[in-house]
Amino acid sequence: MIGLPHTYRFAILNSTGVTLAAGAAKVYARRRRIASADGQLFFEAAEAAVYSNAATVATAVSDVGATISNATDKYLSGDFVFEVTTTGTPAGDAFLYLHRATDGGAAHWPDTTLGAVMVKLNFTAAGTKRIDFSL
Repeated sequence: MIGLPHTYRFAILNSTGVTLAAGAAKVYARRRRIASADGQLFFEAAEAAVYSNAATVATAVSDVGATISNATDKYLSGDFVFEVTTTGTPAGDAFLYLHRATDGGAAHWPDTTLGAVMVKLNFTAAGTKRIDFSL
């Protein structure tokens, strides 16, 4: 478990061999933080969509999600689901990366495919696959 940084975002690399439609790659989260002075863990009230590709993503191309600031909510960790839907005849992987910025997201992001690899989904046929992971 890495834990959630102050400022982060998700990125994907589409190596499935087919173009992903807009909205075909998603990350859902249910994050945790410490509640009040009693030190108990508190889950956020509902599942949150923290990444979705807004446009198509061609094969061998990456896509970077929006910056997520953890300054207010102060989430420590979370459970996540990476979901990808392919069409056509895929033959390859979809990778999910976690990017962390130490400067609040102003300039110091890693190169798109040089963030921490969280998970990958392998496709040999069209369809939807999901994998869960924790941070």
